[in-house]
Amino acid sequence: MSRHRSELASIKALAQALTAEGRLAELEHRTNDAARAYLDAIQLGHEATRGGPLIDGLVRVACEAIGLQRLQPCVTNLQASECRMVIGVLEAIEKKQESFEEVLKVEKKWIRQAYPFYQRLVGSIMQLFNRAALKRAEQKFQTQQKRRSDLLLSVATRAYELERRQRPKAVSDLVPDFLKVIPKDSLIATNGLVKP
Repeated sequence: MSRHRSELASIKALAQALTAEGRLAELEHRTNDAARAYLDAIQLGHEATRGGPLIDGLVRVACEAIGLQRLQPCVTNLQASECRMVIGVLEAIEKKQESFEEVLKVEKKWIRQAYPFYQRLVGSIMQLFNRAALKRAEQKFQTQQKRRSDLLLSVATRAYELERRQRPKAVSDLVPDFLKVIPKDSLIATNGLVKP
């Protein structure tokens, strides 16, 4: 387990290095390169931790948060073609993402394989007392999903504005020309309006 934690720390450090590369590209006015580096950090988190236990899922959330935090302010400087590239990557992530429930199933299977019965029994008892920690982890997953969905809508709105020379009147105007589907977890989509 200590080796695995070290690997996860390396993944997070690599995500931070990718965002530093993106920041440098931003300072050099290479917006497309910056956006790509931030997307690489997000993708790294998703691909490197897929199919892992809860700790892997939390590293995925952290890597995505690192990339999204830098990508969000970059959106207003993207051109239409760059927006479409970002949309493609974010939609691919949305399609393949693991839910919190799926991660918990992997966690349980991983525990059964990694620990003898008596340690699993103690762990199960500890989880009864640690429900608050699981709830916080689930909230992190949900919050990050909403942030990604909202960013996806923001980028699609930017592309719409650049290509159509006007703001969309509703989120549904973005489908199917700019988005395949409206992200269900978005706070913006819930309101049905695209924010100015």
